[in-house]
Amino acid sequence: MNPWQVANNYTNPMQLENLVPAFTELLLELSSLEGYLRFQMETIFFPSMIDEWIGTNIQPMKGKLMELKQTTENQIKLNSRV
Repeated sequence: MNPWQVANNYTNPMQLENLVPAFTELLLELSSLEGYLRFQMETIFFPSMIDEWIGTNIQPMKGKLMELKQTTENQIKLNSRV
């Protein structure tokens, strides 16, 4: 699923349907990792530093995954063609 395929609605629905569960699982894993890291870091760092670290290292990945998942779901709804 590249930008050209998305822009031209030229994606394969069968492949897209397999991506949604993978993106969902990855988002859950990242959220779990974020919670674990926050808990572990609390004993060492100030809250503002933890927020900065999470915002720099975890949030961008979560944002990109959410964007990919939304794009995939939108392409499925558009009844994309092969």
